[in-house]
Amino acid sequence: MDLRRACDHACPITARPVIACWIILGTLLALSTPVAWGGNPSYTVDSIVNTATQTPNYLAPNGLATIYGTELALDTSSVSAYSQTAGSLPTSMHGVSVVMGGLIAGLIYVSPTQINFVVPYELAQGTFTIFVGRNSLAGPLLKVQVYTAAPAFFTWRGNLGIAVHLDGSLISPEKPAKAGEIVILFVTGLGRVSPDTGSSRIANVPVSLYPTAQLQVVLGGIPVPAPNILYAGLAPNYAGLYQVNVRLPTVLPVASDVRVVAYGQNSPGPVILPLDVPAPPPVQIAADIPK
Repeated sequence: MDLRRACDHACPITARPVIACWIILGTLLALSTPVAWGGNPSYTVDSIVNTATQTPNYLAPNGLATIYGTELALDTSSVSAYSQTAGSLPTSMHGVSVVMGGLIAGLIYVSPTQINFVVPYELAQGTFTIFVGRNSLAGPLLKVQVYTAAPAFFTWRGNLGIAVHLDGSLISPEKPAKAGEIVILFVTGLGRVSPDTGSSRIANVPVSLYPTAQLQVVLGGIPVPAPNILYAGLAPNYAGLYQVNVRLPTVLPVASDVRVVAYGQNSPGPVILPLDVPAPPPVQIAADIPK
C-alpha cells in the first residue's frame, strides 16, 4: 500500500490530513532491530492491546491491535514493503501470521518484539482465542475480549487527540479549533460499517458506520448535536482507521476534553481537543467611594 497516497486521501471532504496521518503511521510502524531468534513466539494476554490506547482486552472488529512479545518474527517488515492488490492487507509476513477466532488477521507490521494487525471484521462481541504462528512454530493459545466497539483516540504530546483542520494541519494549542469549525477526529475501534467490509480489506471510498452504532461526540461533557456529525466511518485507503467529521458548536465549552461513544462504549480518556475559547472579560473592581 502506498502510505503517502493513503494519507492524501484520508478525508472524504476536501481535507488532506497528511501530518496527522504520518504521526499515526509513525506510532504504528515503530521499527525494531531484527534478531535471528528461533524459539516459539512468546506473549501474554496483557501484551495484546488496542493500538491507540495500549489497553489490553479492549479490542473491536476491524480495530487496530498490537501484540508485544519476543521471537514474534525473525525480521522487521511493514505493509509499505508489500505490493497491495485488490485493496487488502497481507495475512502473512516472513512466515508470521495472527489467527484470531479461527480467522487470519490482516497484518500491518511485524518485528521480533511487535506485531500490528487488524482484528478480523467478522468477529462479534465475545471472547476469542488468538495465537501467533511463525513458520512451523506457534505461540501460546490465549483468550481475549472483543467488544462490538472499542472506540479509542490516537494521541500525541501526551493526551492531545489527533485531529485536523480542513486544511490538513493538526489541531494543537498553537492552532486550536474554533467555534463552528468542521474538524476531523481520528480513532479506531468503531466497529461495523454499511455496506459491510471484510477481514483485511482496505476501503478506497468513504464507508459509514452501521446505523445502530449510535455514535456520539462528547465535548467538554456535552454531546455535540447529532446533525453536527457530518461523517463517521472508515478513513479511505487505510485499514482499521476511522474518522469522524464534526462541526463544532457555535458556543464552545470551557472544558476541552473529547470522547467518542459507539454502541454505548466510551473512548478512554482524558483526551484533549485544543479549543479557541475566548478568555472571560476582566473583572471590574469598583473604585473606592471617596469619604
